[in-house]
Amino acid sequence: MNENQHTTNQPSIVFIGGGNMAQAILGGLNAKGHAMNNIHVIDPNPNISTKLQALGVACSTNWPNHLKPTMVVLAVKPQHMSEVLAIYAKALHQPLLVSIAAGVSISSICQATHNPRVVRAMPNTPALVGAGMTGLFASPDCEPEVKQQVNPLFAACGQSLWLETEDDINAITAVSGSGPGFVFYCMEHWIQGAQQLGLSPETAQQLVLQTVLGAATLAIHTQQPPAQLRAQVTSKGGTTEAGLNHLQTHAVGDALSKAMLAAYERAKSLNGD
Repeated sequence: MNENQHTTNQPSIVFIGGGNMAQAILGGLNAKGHAMNNIHVIDPNPNISTKLQALGVACSTNWPNHLKPTMVVLAVKPQHMSEVLAIYAKALHQPLLVSIAAGVSISSICQATHNPRVVRAMPNTPALVGAGMTGLFASPDCEPEVKQQVNPLFAACGQSLWLETEDDINAITAVSGSGPGFVFYCMEHWIQGAQQLGLSPETAQQLVLQTVLGAATLAIHTQQPPAQLRAQVTSKGGTTEAGLNHLQTHAVGDALSKAMLAAYERAKSLNGD
């Protein structure tokens, strides 16, 4: 599409950045029947345009003059945010801004764009398969109806929840943003342990992945606390108890809690807190 072409279907949502997380959101919206001609993506990478054309999304490398969206999703890497805000500051003054960049505060976005209406979002990588968890926080100047505008974006790629303070974004970053990395780390060593028992790499991986999926599905389905589910599967003198005793002896539970604390403190430092 010519970047200066004026279209009759004026896109109401613009994504600046069309990388993996933007593609997860767009793919989810497409799967749920959202009108994709209502969306425009700006990204300097020509390969992005090729990927998104299959979804019926218009793309350009710069901001077309005719675009006047009601919402702009800032989906660029944190280290590129200040440059992007400087380039498009004039165009970003009016629309609702939704940032998915980790470590970029609402105040910094407001100052750069002179726009007080900003929502911060912290999604995680399972959004790529429609199983994401996103924390959301709206600046005080956002109207109540902003939540209704933003909710469909993240419902398209998983679940979301609204937070009481911006600092809660740091906690969300530690728990669900970094959380998949902690889970993958545990799975990695679990698979290694299974191989040490003589299982093939393929069998070990299948067993671990399905066990993790099954345990999470059971917890969601029953809504029982994990401690209760753990107790139900732990027989006195049995194999599970033997393994859990070893984990407790080596303070694995405490290490996991401290891992989240370390991620939380790092998130705060990135925000300048």
